[in-house]
Amino acid sequence: MVKAPVCSATNPASPVLCFVHIPKTAGTTLNSILARQYGAKHIFTLSKNRPNRLPESFRKLKRGKRRRYKVMKGHFPYGFHEVLDCPYLYMTMFRDPVDRVISHYHYVRRSEEHYIHQKVGDGLPGLKAYIESGLVSEVRNGQTYMMVGPKVMKRGENVSELAKQVLSEKFAIVGTAERFDESLLVMRAVLGWKIPFYISLNVTQNKPKQSQIDPETLALIKKCNQIDFELYEMADQMLDDLLRKHVPFAKVQLFLFRLGNRLYSQFFTLSRNFPRSLRKKLDKNFFNRI
Repeated sequence: MVKAPVCSATNPASPVLCFVHIPKTAGTTLNSILARQYGAKHIFTLSKNRPNRLPESFRKLKRGKRRRYKVMKGHFPYGFHEVLDCPYLYMTMFRDPVDRVISHYHYVRRSEEHYIHQKVGDGLPGLKAYIESGLVSEVRNGQTYMMVGPKVMKRGENVSELAKQVLSEKFAIVGTAERFDESLLVMRAVLGWKIPFYISLNVTQNKPKQSQIDPETLALIKKCNQIDFELYEMADQMLDDLLRKHVPFAKVQLFLFRLGNRLYSQFFTLSRNFPRSLRKKLDKNFFNRI
C-alpha cells in the first residue's frame, strides 16, 4: 500500500485528495462529509456530462484557481491525478459486489433522471434481464473498471492483477460500505479531519436482500463480478491494516463515534421541526446537506 503523507484538511500544503467514487458504495454520504471537511468551493467534482468538469478542463484552469482545490472526486477511474501539478493522495470505497449490483439496478428503476431509466422501466422487468442485456457495464466488474479504466478492461488481459496492483500501490486510503464507520475513522486519522458525523444519503429504498434474490440471478451476478469479489476481499484486508496502523483502540473509538453519530442524527431529525430559516442555516453550516 502507498504510504499516506501527513496531511490535513486545513493545511494548504496538503496533497490534493483524489476520491474515486465507485457508484453505489455510500459515496453520496461521503461526499457530504467531504463538503463539511473541506468546503464545497474547494472541491472539484468531475462529471462526464459537463464539459467544464472533465479532467482536461481542470488542467486548463489558471494556476491560482487550480491551487484552491483540495479535493478532486467523481465517477472516474484511477488516473485523473495526471492533470495535477502538485502532490496527491488517492482514496476509494468498495462494496460487496452482489449488494452493489442489486442496489444499482433498483436505483436505476426508481430514478427517472438516470440515462437508462426508461429502458429499464419499459423493457427490463427483472434484475437478471438487466444484467444480461449489457445496457450498462457497471454491473459487470464495475469496481474493477474504476481501478484500471476502459482501455485495460477492453483488452481483458491481466485485468485482475493490474487492478490489484493499482489498489495496493496507488491508494493510501481504502474503505468499504459495509464498514463505513471504520472507514471514516481511518480517513479522520490520516487526513486530519474533524469528527465526521453524517446523515445517510441516497440510500436505495425497498431493495431486496441477497437472500430474496433467486439462486440463478445470484449465480449470474457472481459470474459477472469475479474480479470485483477479489478486489472487495483485498479492500477489506487493507482496511484492517489501516485501522491497526492509524486508529489506536479502534473498537473503543468506533463505539464512541457511533454513539456520537446517533445523537447527531437525532438532532438532525429534531431540527426538521425548527423554523425554515433556522433549518436552512443548520443544513448549510452544520449538516452540509448536498
